[in-house]
Amino acid sequence: PNLAPDEAIVIRVTGAANDFGTIKIAIYDNKQTFNNPDRAIATNSLELENGEASWTVPAAELPKKIAIAVYHDENEDDILTLNRFGIPSERYGFSRNARGLVGPPEFDEASISTPKGGTTLDLFIR
Repeated sequence: PNLAPDEAIVIRVTGAANDFGTIKIAIYDNKQTFNNPDRAIATNSLELENGEASWTVPAAELPKKIAIAVYHDENEDDILTLNRFGIPSERYGFSRNARGLVGPPEFDEASISTPKGGTTLDLFIR
């Protein structure tokens, strides 16, 4: 959709080690659905360029509070690949740079107030 700059939020993902595969991103609005991409309020698969990807989202379509989860799907298998110890081998990240001690963070740790249109929201994957 063609949105005026003040009607959109640009979500910019940085930190990819290369441009292979895609960036998978999901936006959630509550803790019951958090980290279940099938129940996200919005998802996308983004092309990488120079280790970055961005997604323009209509600000008006987002609730007041959101959490964003993102990972670099280097091998294009549509899942966050884990090593034999259950630790992700593909880079990932969450809004607020949240990190869980064991497993993903909770919704409340990653949630943010939805920014106003005209904002660029930076997410870093590692």
